[in-house]
Amino acid sequence: MRYCFYIITLLFLIIVQTVILPCFSLFNQFYDLMIPFIIFFGMFRPVRECAAFVILAGLVMDSLSGGYFGLYISIYAWLFFIVKWAVKFLQLQHGAILPLALTTGVLMENFILFVAITMSASSDNTVFSDLSVFVAQLVWAVFTGPFLIIGLNRIYCMWVQFVDGIFIKKDEYNR
Repeated sequence: MRYCFYIITLLFLIIVQTVILPCFSLFNQFYDLMIPFIIFFGMFRPVRECAAFVILAGLVMDSLSGGYFGLYISIYAWLFFIVKWAVKFLQLQHGAILPLALTTGVLMENFILFVAITMSASSDNTVFSDLSVFVAQLVWAVFTGPFLIIGLNRIYCMWVQFVDGIFIKKDEYNR
């Protein structure tokens, strides 16, 4: 049943990012909503349980973005494994870890996208990166990211309790 939560959350975040956020001009410079989801996986879930969903999230975003295929898969996989590695050394209870993880994720994604765009540009075209969009994404990540990750973790815990409660009651009823 945990996998149902992952699928529902993945679809919800994709719908919010591709359909709802573009309707509001305030959110034009919002960061990729998959980043908190991937960081949630890296911080709170084991690798064997969620590695396939990290690849699936990247595959879906690669399909929707229209960019280079495999770009988001590689971004999400690198981000996931970096967070898994960093969790071994950092204390999750520290308040600065979540904003740091989100800003690192946004920085990493923007850097990889910038490198991919720069490498694909022809020599006579100059690549202009709008710094205000980048700064806005970092500000959004610092102030909203921790709430998204904590919210995902709490909703996940409630989901597990709800599903376990349903199946435990069924088992007790059958006895």
